[in-house]
Amino acid sequence: MANDMTWNQKPRLYHKIISDEEEYNKYKSRINELPNLEEIHFEENFLLIIANENVRRLHEKDLTISEITADETTTHIIMKQKENPDYNNDNNIWYAIVDRSLLRKNADVSIENRKVEVDGCISAEELPKSYSVENAISDGCIVLENNKVKSNNIEMLDEFIEDTEKGEKSSIRVYSKFTDSNGEETIYIKDVEYLNGIYYFNNYNLKDSEESYFNSFTKLQKRNSSYGIVYYWIEEDENSGAPFITIQDY
Repeated sequence: MANDMTWNQKPRLYHKIISDEEEYNKYKSRINELPNLEEIHFEENFLLIIANENVRRLHEKDLTISEITADETTTHIIMKQKENPDYNNDNNIWYAIVDRSLLRKNADVSIENRKVEVDGCISAEELPKSYSVENAISDGCIVLENNKVKSNNIEMLDEFIEDTEKGEKSSIRVYSKFTDSNGEETIYIKDVEYLNGIYYFNNYNLKDSEESYFNSFTKLQKRNSSYGIVYYWIEEDENSGAPFITIQDY
């Protein structure tokens, strides 16, 4: 069906909006799971179909249609992972019968991301771009500069893992500053929260105001390697983009 559906690059999901009976009949012949025509009144509704890429990452495998909204030009479809997901669920088609008042010329699909709130910390977006190593230490962050520990609280990472192993809600903030060979500085605010069996990661680039998200149901682990390097990371497939925290000479 990819040939006549719309591809959404970031969530890696296809979508199709069907607003008339002729197109419905074409898709119904391909997808037995679609509702019967008697359930849809195209004068009042349209049919939304979401199709999954063949292979999905573990942390976003068992999805559901969460919310559908619209602005002046675009219908916005939001997916999210189910609570207590079934990793054996290979479903790759979802549909919804939607009120026609939400039908727009354009549509997009996204996967819901949870905003991490670290106890005692303001939102990363509210921090000034001049936020320094000294500021971060004063605010109680775990502070790294070029992967070297600058604060006196690195044990908080191990305590965080211990709390999560007991199923306790916990959160931490890591300030990571890196200077390349050209003197270019990059500062990341890495917020990590464990809640109800899920690890939530927000990675914020302070200079460029860019943010990325990652949710995982697999364990945050500590791994020692050669050359005095310690990795705190999520064990995922190598293409998952799973976040990690690197510490040297620890």
